[in-house]
Amino acid sequence: NHDSVGVIIPIKDKKDYFLVAADRNVYNLYWPSDDNENEAKLEHLITVDERFGDSLMAEEMERSLSISNGLDWCPEYKKLYHIDSQTRKIVAYDFDEQSGQIQNKKIIFDMADHPNLEGIPDGMTADGSGNLWIALFGGSAYCTSVCFGGPDSANLFVTTSRLKLNEKEVSETPNAGSVFAISYLGVKGRIVHEAII
Repeated sequence: NHDSVGVIIPIKDKKDYFLVAADRNVYNLYWPSDDNENEAKLEHLITVDERFGDSLMAEEMERSLSISNGLDWCPEYKKLYHIDSQTRKIVAYDFDEQSGQIQNKKIIFDMADHPNLEGIPDGMTADGSGNLWIALFGGSAYCTSVCFGGPDSANLFVTTSRLKLNEKEVSETPNAGSVFAISYLGVKGRIVHEAII
């Protein structure tokens, strides 16, 4: 069994160390950037009990979603963007950083209005100027997520999937199930999170 990775966050002031959340587990990952042999070291830190206790509270912000996916904020944290994959729509909410509340839901992109685009919107990230970059899963490609990273957040990392592909499909699409780093786009992402442990 392999955990599904949810986030990988650089650890502040520790070169080549990352905090990884995968399913219910949290890991400390040492992944040397100058080692092309992929000799990463993974240390299990904790297994999280996802049940809420007296000190934790979950507040439902939206309901009746089909496949909740991409989620990101504009650079000023005034807008929250969200993808509901099955509806093929990207929406924006006004976001109040102090209260954490969202309101004024507005559809900002409906793929039904763009029949030339194939697939469904999946993962999403915003660049430093607030432009959205969205992975489209299906059609002629199996992109699942995108995020900026690397030196100065100048690379766009794109993940792809090979889940549920048969042997023939895997041989026809050898890049399925890969991670790509795209350089020289002329835009940069934002460094949003650094873990302190």
